[in-house]
Amino acid sequence: MNRSGAGSNIATNFVAHSPKDGYTLLQGTVANTINAVITPNLGFDFAKDFAPISLFATLPNILVVHPSLGVRTMDEFIKLAREKPGQLSYGSAGVGGTSHFTGELFNVMAGTKLIHVPYPGTAQAATDLLGGRVQIMFSPVSTVLQFVAEGKLVALASSTLRRASAAPDLPTISEAGLTGFDTSGWFGLLAPAGTAREVIDRVAAASNEAAKSPDVVATLARQGFDMACGSPEEFAVFIRDDLAKWERVAAAAGLKR
Repeated sequence: MNRSGAGSNIATNFVAHSPKDGYTLLQGTVANTINAVITPNLGFDFAKDFAPISLFATLPNILVVHPSLGVRTMDEFIKLAREKPGQLSYGSAGVGGTSHFTGELFNVMAGTKLIHVPYPGTAQAATDLLGGRVQIMFSPVSTVLQFVAEGKLVALASSTLRRASAAPDLPTISEAGLTGFDTSGWFGLLAPAGTAREVIDRVAAASNEAAKSPDVVATLARQGFDMACGSPEEFAVFIRDDLAKWERVAAAAGLKR
């Protein structure tokens, strides 16, 4: 069933209080870890009320800029941003989303003061970036690669530790000097805490098998996704680290509510 709304919190709350029988699962995303650190009184504790099953796929963001900035490399961009604190703006798909928090992590790690401009969605932000009304965007790779190829935008780096498979020639932000910089959209399965380990393992095995299917890999690769597999324990560590990272960013940027 589809329980949409409230930045995924409606669905998450529903699953947190569902029977622990393996029949009701959550497609978790980065929205869950960001919401957990910026929104109080959710009605559930994401770190405690869920049993991680398996990470399934990640969606890298890439840092793109309008050509009018006149920069072609990360070094040039960071130098310019530091020289113009509060004068350069980046668009995002809304407050509290991955692109927003990626920009705030960049501010923290690069010592810059890029101004956040939230939009109702990625498409609207990309439109204003193309028009030069904002200069920067940390965008899902699939949204902007066409515009980069056409010369309408300049791609500087990807946000993940490993290079994005959709843009293998593009360096990572970490490679470019901000060591350890790592953000992405991610998707994985979780069950209500207390679900039997036998059920968790069975679903994890099926998820990992699907993530290796050539048809699934090819279909999602066309949309910019990188497939991911792993054990419940590995996914638990991934979630723990994601929560800790966004906690630091939210505190540094004054985004905690």
